[in-house]
Amino acid sequence: MKDKSETLLISDIPSNKDEFGAHARLASALSSMILKEKGGRSIALTGSWGSGKSTVINLISKEADQLKDSDITLLTFDAWEHEGNLLRRTFLEFTIKKLLGKGWLEDQEKWNVSLSSLSNKHKEQTTKSMPRLTTGGQVMVFLTLLVPAGFILFNKLGTKLGSDVNDTFPSIYSYIGGVIALLPAGIIISIFIIKLGRKFYQSKMKFLFKTNKRERKSWKWTRNLRKLLRKASSEDFVSLLVNKFENVTITESSETPEPSSIEFQEKFESLMVDALNNDERRLVIVVDNLDRLSSDEVLKVWATMRTFLDSSSSLYNEGDRNWKEKFWLLVPFDPRAITLKLEDSSDKLNLATSLFDKTFQARFEVAPPVLSKWRHFMEQLLVQSFPNHDLVDFHKVYRIFYKIVVSIKKSPITPREIIVFVNQLGTVNRQWGNEIPIADQALFVTMKMSNQDIQLLLLNNDLDKYDVTKILGEDYYENLASLYFNVPKQEAVQLIMKPRLENAITKYNQEEISRLSEMPGFWEVSENLADELKNDFKDNQKLLVETAATYGKIPFGFITKNSVANYWETLSEIAMGIESWEMSTRIGEGLIEIMKNNRDEVLVEKILSSLSKSHRDYSVWVETIYKVFTFLEQYNYDGMFSSAFQVEMNSNEVVAMIGEGLVKKEKYRKLEKYLISSSLDAEEMQTYFLNSAQNGELTPNFSSCVQVFSRNNIQLDETKIVSAIKDRFRNDILISNEVIQSMSLVFEFINEGKTNFGNFIHDDLSIAYLMHHLKSLIDQNSFKAAMMCAIPMLMHSSEFTLSNSVWNSAAGILLLQGIANEPDKNANSINDLVRLIMSLKDKSFVYNKLYGKKIGDKLAIQIVKSAIKKKDRLDFFSAEDIVKYFRNIFYVVEDIDMEALIFELHDKTNIDELIESERFNIWYAHLYSLFVIKKSEVSKSVVDGLLKVSKDEWKEVFVNTYSLLDLAIILHQKNLRVYAGLPLEDALREYVKEVLEQGTEIARKGELHFIITLLNDSAKKRFSRDLFQIVTSSSMNNLIEVIEAFGEYLLDQDVILENTDLLVRVVFRNILDRLEDIELNWVYKIVSTIPSLKNQTEVSNWDGFAKRISMALDSEDEIANEVRGVLIEIANYILPTIDGRSEAASAASDVEVNLREEDE
Repeated sequence: MKDKSETLLISDIPSNKDEFGAHARLASALSSMILKEKGGRSIALTGSWGSGKSTVINLISKEADQLKDSDITLLTFDAWEHEGNLLRRTFLEFTIKKLLGKGWLEDQEKWNVSLSSLSNKHKEQTTKSMPRLTTGGQVMVFLTLLVPAGFILFNKLGTKLGSDVNDTFPSIYSYIGGVIALLPAGIIISIFIIKLGRKFYQSKMKFLFKTNKRERKSWKWTRNLRKLLRKASSEDFVSLLVNKFENVTITESSETPEPSSIEFQEKFESLMVDALNNDERRLVIVVDNLDRLSSDEVLKVWATMRTFLDSSSSLYNEGDRNWKEKFWLLVPFDPRAITLKLEDSSDKLNLATSLFDKTFQARFEVAPPVLSKWRHFMEQLLVQSFPNHDLVDFHKVYRIFYKIVVSIKKSPITPREIIVFVNQLGTVNRQWGNEIPIADQALFVTMKMSNQDIQLLLLNNDLDKYDVTKILGEDYYENLASLYFNVPKQEAVQLIMKPRLENAITKYNQEEISRLSEMPGFWEVSENLADELKNDFKDNQKLLVETAATYGKIPFGFITKNSVANYWETLSEIAMGIESWEMSTRIGEGLIEIMKNNRDEVLVEKILSSLSKSHRDYSVWVETIYKVFTFLEQYNYDGMFSSAFQVEMNSNEVVAMIGEGLVKKEKYRKLEKYLISSSLDAEEMQTYFLNSAQNGELTPNFSSCVQVFSRNNIQLDETKIVSAIKDRFRNDILISNEVIQSMSLVFEFINEGKTNFGNFIHDDLSIAYLMHHLKSLIDQNSFKAAMMCAIPMLMHSSEFTLSNSVWNSAAGILLLQGIANEPDKNANSINDLVRLIMSLKDKSFVYNKLYGKKIGDKLAIQIVKSAIKKKDRLDFFSAEDIVKYFRNIFYVVEDIDMEALIFELHDKTNIDELIESERFNIWYAHLYSLFVIKKSEVSKSVVDGLLKVSKDEWKEVFVNTYSLLDLAIILHQKNLRVYAGLPLEDALREYVKEVLEQGTEIARKGELHFIITLLNDSAKKRFSRDLFQIVTSSSMNNLIEVIEAFGEYLLDQDVILENTDLLVRVVFRNILDRLEDIELNWVYKIVSTIPSLKNQTEVSNWDGFAKRISMALDSEDEIANEVRGVLIEIANYILPTIDGRSEAASAASDVEVNLREEDE
């Protein structure tokens, strides 16, 4: 396998080869200009850094070298390389050296001398030794400076002070002054003596040890003393004060000074004249790297460049100026960089633009390479630098470079940037080789080149915005972290993850923790982090449970099993040490996860015990207990709950716990026996209820307790409690809150069947007190409390009158009557009544008043009308009440509201089952109709019930109640076949006879025929025959009503053909006598639909009928147009032709005689 880590650095030396196509074109254009045009011009070659300006210059030089007829020289002066030197002198040195080397200068001696002068430098050094005082010397100097002060103190101050006491006794200051004055001399003498003593001692010891006895005996003290004095010389003494010398070197340099601008012009012109004395020569001076100089240096170079071609100078001889025609100045630079340098300060604003325009006569621009060109260039460099990689890798590298560098830079790419990138990629690849894909390495390099904060991006997991996953794969994040920290991937990810994870935990960021959990090493980092955060978890219980709840949802594998176990062990250890929990929304989830992941019974018992002692935000506390209990049930630990969870509460706390927590959700009911049984003292609770009622201190929680106590068979003596409430109501003034809470408790007792209003308001006096409070509360704008006082009156009577009156009770009655009589003006009060009655299970006192006309009945009707329009109307109307009181409710509400209510009940309750279980009732026919509409089917109870409806009930339906007719219509519309029995046939026959004989008007005659759809086919046929017989045997005075209601059943062809003579002779005759359009239309339908009618009728009867038609048409009496039109239509069917019609008319006299005889 090839070693992919082998890399080769790419040289950044400007190329003399055109890689992009545009450079050669520029070089050719510049070369052509230099050769074919007169010089003395300055040319700007602009382009960004690294765009290939130097390559263009190299190409020009290469092209010039290939010319045979011309001699072109390019001198490139690197301004950046000589920055800081004396510019003009340096430039002249550079140019002279190059031209001497080129052999273009004839007077070489002259220019060598000039070069030596420019290069002349001289340096002199002088070294001096300077003594330095020792510490002792510095002290001696200081003390010597104090000697004059000592003498002054001794002579003047001491004498003066001494004279005040005793003229002959010197002062203490005299002594101090003397010591100061003599101290330096004393020190010098002491040092001398010590030195002398030391020398003497050393000499004596040397004499004792190194000489024989004879010599020692002959030793002369005087001689040796003289020697010692000589050794203790002045130099030895001075060394005590001065023992160090410093060498100070002074260097003096001198060099040829910078020539002035005039001197420079003269020198440069002389140089050019000498160099360009040949017509074939062309000199191009290139001033390179100008854009890399500081702003001040740029201006200096610019000023110098202007002197090259300043034709306005008087120093130039007119005859020698032809050298300028062979001289060109070429300046490659980045105009943007120059502009930024020169516009740093306000006084240089727009200076760059001015310099460009005044300095250059021509500008050539190096254009940026197009995408395909620089991509090809990059791939060539990658192939050269990474010989063991394939083109697929290089394509990924190119795409990463494009996505990061190009997208972020938002400016053209230069060749140098590509070279730098490839070389930097090579250095990274040498370190990592095949461990990390080269494309991932390219991501790292490009982000560094683009100055991206890689660490911050890794920490914030904000790399997705670069959209490189499709190019690099899913693990590029880990690879980038590895490259950034220069460690293996596992370690790098953990380095990045730890601060992110810690921040996510402490900031309760569940989403971030979840994202981090998908990274390798998550559980290992979490294990260590749990230990580090122990104190934080202990001090912040919310942090502990939130973290546990979040971690409980994170999966783990077999490899991380030990780390996971250790993590949960750490959290369990912390939980074991907590005596009381602070309530938070996720505490239940967190504790469950701790117990689930460490199923230790001791831990479970400890958590249950600490929960029972916890600070109680009851809504959160009960929810937490519920979650924990449900968890323990799943793992068969519920027995432990009753033993380990022991709550100690007083009555006040029990009431608060029930009202604020236990009754809030239906699911909490399974906790009631545990929480109530372990905390309730029934006798204490009775006393607490009674005292609270007597003192007017009831709260909504008391009402909640009644529900819970009732479910758990906890008995309270509600009679005493209600009696205490009643006594409170006999006070003159009660605040609204007390009324609301007291009445709510009473209502709750009623709902639970513990008492009734008879026990609470057993006489008019109690009602009177309530009406008094109603008036008082309305005056206080406490409408809800006032309406609570109204409900007992509504239940007590429909009269709204009082036999006893107390305080403002009469005024209260008037107010209540006003609400009932003017509901629109008292909509808020009606609404309050609706809301209050919703809380009562038994609403029969409202429904039973919906038929009455009394004032209380009016109020009940308004309550129902308002309630049915509420969005939460099902809280008022139960399915049971609708089934039981449907007729009452249907009587007072609008059909559309009733329909909406029934449909909602159908969707949300068991009303279907209730209806099915109830006996069929014709008064509920509308209810049945609504369910047929909703379900498109009919229930069995309706099918069976229709067969049981009696004849009298059916007749009642025809006359007064039309709900069954509506049901029949709907069944017909839904194409549902349901049949009634014989009672419907009998009822129909009798009803038709009554209509014909008594002239009764049929109210819904246009729809009544739908009732016949409840008959089967044979019954319908019987009804047609019976109907025909009834019509023909009656006076037919009210035939129109019957035709309009049942006309189609009088058109039965079989029945008509069985009775044609009777029909034509009797019925048609009566109709022609009256000439009613409805009856005539019925005749027309018969003759037009039954062509065989004439053949089945006796000729005399038919001819008589025909002649009566002709007579009616020829009659001079006024006939309505509608009637005449129908007669004509009939005549068209019964008379053979129009002429025949006239024959009938002519024979009318004979027929008339016969008809009169028949009539007589």
